[in-house]
Amino acid sequence: MKHATLHPALRSLRRAAALLALAVPAAAQEGLSTDFGTDAGPAAQPPSAGGLPTVFLENRGQWEDGALFAARVGPVSVRLEPQAIALGTARRAQGETRFQITRLRFLGGSEEVVVEGEDPLPGRFHFLYGGVQPVHVSGYESVLYRGLYEGVDLRVREVDGELEYDLLLAPGADVEQVRIACEGVDGLQVTEGGGLLLHTACGDLRQSPPTTWCELPDGTRRALECRAVQLGENCFGFSLAERDPALPVVIDPGLGWATYLGGVARDVLAAVGIDPAGRPIVGGKTNSFDFPDTMGGSLSGFEDAVVACLDPSLSGPAQLVWATFLGGAQEDRILDLEVGQTGRIFAVGMTHSKNFPVTGGAYQGTYGKGTWDGFVVELAPDGSSVVYGSYMGGSQLDYAMALEIAEPRVLTLAGITKGNSFPTTSNAYRQNNYGARDYWFGRMDLDAPGFEYFSYMGTTGNEGFDLNTNSVGNRVIGVGSGPNGEIILAGITGTLGYPTTGNAWDTNLIGGLDMVLTSVDPTMGPAGLLYGTYFGGSSSDGPTSLLVDAQGVVTMGGYSYSADFPVTPGAYEETFTGTAGRNDATLTRFDPTAALPADQLIYATYLGGEGYESVMALDVTPSGAFVGGGFTGVVGLVANSFPVTCDPTFVSDQDTFLFVLSADGNGRSDLHFGVMCGGTGFESVWGLQVHSEWPLVVYAAGASNAIDFPTENAYDSTYGGGASDGIVAGGVVNNRRFCIGAPNSANPDGSHLCGVGSTSVADNAFSLVATGSVPNQPGLFFYGTLPNQVPLGNGVLCLGGQLFRLPPVFGDGAGTVNFPLDFTTLPAGGDIVGGSTWLFQWWYRDPTVGASFNFSSGLEVTFSN
Repeated sequence: MKHATLHPALRSLRRAAALLALAVPAAAQEGLSTDFGTDAGPAAQPPSAGGLPTVFLENRGQWEDGALFAARVGPVSVRLEPQAIALGTARRAQGETRFQITRLRFLGGSEEVVVEGEDPLPGRFHFLYGGVQPVHVSGYESVLYRGLYEGVDLRVREVDGELEYDLLLAPGADVEQVRIACEGVDGLQVTEGGGLLLHTACGDLRQSPPTTWCELPDGTRRALECRAVQLGENCFGFSLAERDPALPVVIDPGLGWATYLGGVARDVLAAVGIDPAGRPIVGGKTNSFDFPDTMGGSLSGFEDAVVACLDPSLSGPAQLVWATFLGGAQEDRILDLEVGQTGRIFAVGMTHSKNFPVTGGAYQGTYGKGTWDGFVVELAPDGSSVVYGSYMGGSQLDYAMALEIAEPRVLTLAGITKGNSFPTTSNAYRQNNYGARDYWFGRMDLDAPGFEYFSYMGTTGNEGFDLNTNSVGNRVIGVGSGPNGEIILAGITGTLGYPTTGNAWDTNLIGGLDMVLTSVDPTMGPAGLLYGTYFGGSSSDGPTSLLVDAQGVVTMGGYSYSADFPVTPGAYEETFTGTAGRNDATLTRFDPTAALPADQLIYATYLGGEGYESVMALDVTPSGAFVGGGFTGVVGLVANSFPVTCDPTFVSDQDTFLFVLSADGNGRSDLHFGVMCGGTGFESVWGLQVHSEWPLVVYAAGASNAIDFPTENAYDSTYGGGASDGIVAGGVVNNRRFCIGAPNSANPDGSHLCGVGSTSVADNAFSLVATGSVPNQPGLFFYGTLPNQVPLGNGVLCLGGQLFRLPPVFGDGAGTVNFPLDFTTLPAGGDIVGGSTWLFQWWYRDPTVGASFNFSSGLEVTFSN
């Protein structure tokens, strides 16, 4: 598991708002631009190869009548008709493939519209059919509908693997002419940010909310508000804020990064590290023979471990710097991975291969004859060679599950073992396995033979889980090093008798499964137990990730099924919100060095909605804020409400999440940032690492079985197939919440403020969005540079010093207001320039309560050039 270490600064990635958000590509002239992500499948399609641009092919009789052009954009087949865009998708479930045609029909469009290809591609495309005259056609990068409405053209194209259409408005043209009927859908939903979800039998089609500005004659830009609006049953259009109709409008999203990485079978990425060049290194497993190995290797068993390096600063296929299979003739899986200061890559996992690559001088050079062995490897920084490789196992079942780099080539390790044949060291706390399945932990110097320390730890029952069926999801173990060299182990048990100390938080099992936390001095042998405790509620609770700071304080991410999980006063969420029989995510901080149990639990909180959640990966920023990732899902028809700070859109089934939280005991103010992301399937983050403090740069790795996971600037934007693909994502969180809003007459949680769009001053496409205020009431946004926290009116003034006011606006019927921030018309003295950080807040009327006005939470934003 990750240790609280820092890495060199990453080259900057421009980011519109949040990690893992979809982009809205730019239009070249006045217009409204949208892109679609969707489920799709292997129906007969026009050609489009990975790494090649999408080709819009003219129809000269090779396809059915009615289609003027056709293409395949990622997983979507596209047919362009005179008054419609037809999207073909498919979804495979329970062994059956379902096909769906969704048609976007432009109501009231001109019968005189001219549909023509733009930017012709070199060469001709040939369709040869037996007994039929060959057909030779041209291909184009985009297609223009000229004169679709009065003064409105429409351009269809592909940008970054997504289908995009731009509505191009001539001066004076009215966007309200545009009415789009959605045929073949089960329903239509406008999202809070002004995007669109079209519900179909094959999953949801997603349209991103447009971020829009007009370009002034001097080349500067002024932001405009634009959003999708529902105009009737399964019909939508667009609402564009008041503008000068003579000015062109441009749409630009900023830049983030998210990509698939996998092949045609099952791929899972379980861990991520960052090399000295700032590039993510990911590790996991694959069953795909076509996993993109760059070393000339091939899948050597039913399942191989994989390691890959990507560079998000590059484009397309160039992003994959290198990738390699790792393993033998059977099954091999990486469960944890870290990158050392010199760039060498250390990984642990499990193998069933008798010919796993071991090196001379290895701790254990041969397979241990059990059902599984653990392994530890060290790879060269470029992935080209195994510097060190060793088995770790006995005659039954053994896994190596958690890893921390204590010194350049000294590793702290932990795992699970059955049986009693694992060789311990003479200074071990325990020499023998006490139960059917115990934890093992130790410290190994790869420059010396064998372990410096190796010990068993457990009860007469079972610790942890058997990973035969799920090598990632059941990873409830973490290991780290304390400030004095102690080894700290976190895990789970369902049995009495786990080693505890007299000052334990709890010496007894409380629920069906409890967390356990252990600290051992490896120099003291059987007397080395410094601290041991159970922790949890009356149901089941477990840790999945562990951090240890310089003072020895332990932070665990995990999950709880317990309605009485022992949360602390001032926790972000003190009440269990999960459905009965489901779990909430948790964050817990312990000080094992405190003498009294009452002083050991520093912070504990739930994090969740009405579904189920678990923190699966955890890291910390230099200032001490915790960054967590994992999964959140729904049960039956229960809606999901995982805590997010801006867009609460949950896509389907199970999504990933990311949060930034300071465990300070300030309640809702502790959550600075939260976002959900996913497609119409199942996703989770399994590994996560922070790269820089503020703006916050994060890399995450995991898996998805959704063919419409929202990729962006991707190495691979198309789902490879099989049970799941690996996913890797990175980006910048450059706005964060502080100073929580007070309750108002319409919302007990108060009003919250967030930022959407590009934080680039040159783009001039950033908006402030306040939610949860009193419906249909006026207010105004204001900003400054100094934080504050002074009770005022019915709420709290979060800003101090000189303040700059923006024009008053009204909230809508839901108490939401979206205010495009125009950097060219700011108050005197309040100029926002690249590299500056500003604080924002929303003041609004609440006429029926107290002082009749209130404030939202505060928002801190760092802007770029």
